[in-house]
Amino acid sequence: MLIVVGADLRSELTDRMLGYRLREQILHWQDQRKCPDPLLPVVCTDLWYLSQEELLSRPTLTIGDPESNAATALLADRLPTTFLIDETLQVLFDQTFSILQGCLWGINHATTASAVDLFIERYLDDYLRASHGLEESPESES
Repeated sequence: MLIVVGADLRSELTDRMLGYRLREQILHWQDQRKCPDPLLPVVCTDLWYLSQEELLSRPTLTIGDPESNAATALLADRLPTTFLIDETLQVLFDQTFSILQGCLWGINHATTASAVDLFIERYLDDYLRASHGLEESPESES
């Protein structure tokens, strides 16, 4: 499982920290559920991700806008918008989880952090259940 940030200095300073926050939430989720085959969440740059073709099919979340993260630029056109606050932040992913990729970004660090937090609060459980091949949570069955 990959958490992809841009390779520019701003992304390294801000988005990478958000990637580590998301990574910790994923590890915590897996620990709580005692996943028999947990996925290892790895924070990496878009350059590394895009240069390894076999990674493109792995569960992936990108952090950062398309201008600063080439992986977001690649995936954003392929994914539906799940949550949008006009000209502020976006969360993109397929809620049917037929594609286990998503993009999270805002117009600055604070709004990108809000997009990551929103994803964690509203969607992370279902995303991780799908990524691990687990049944839906009781809350999402209604």
